Amino acid sequence: MRASAATLRGVKNGPSDGMVLGVANAAVIAVGMSALDPHYRLQMATVVFLFGSLPAILTGAALGRLADYLAHAPIWMRRLWLIVPAWGVVTVLGVGVGMAELIAVACIPTTAAALLLEKRTRARSVAPVAVVRR
Repeated sequence: MRASAATLRGVKNGPSDGMVLGVANAAVIAVGMSALDPHYRLQMATVVFLFGSLPAILTGAALGRLADYLAHAPIWMRRLWLIVPAWGVVTVLGVGVGMAELIAVACIPTTAAALLLEKRTRARSVAPVAVVRR
């Protein structure tokens, strides 16, 4: 038995979207940071990706859950609540590994991922149904 589109409309998938976007964000940051050392590019990308994957998955799931919770809030409020914590995690990780000078650059893909999560989890308005008169 297949589920209809109406049945699936109420399904919230913010945490899974957040985890996928978090891993993608970690991969983009890892590739970007690997450009710093041309001799150990692959090793640098691997280490940065492996170190950042778990925080990215956990943060993505938490922000996805928050995005689902705030689905009907104004867009500016949703963006604020999704971007600021993501920047906080990037800042803590950057300071923790001694790469504070790269925090601002790492916040660029993080902001893009948070904005995409906001858009994907936004509550959709129901389109009005046209009434046909005979």
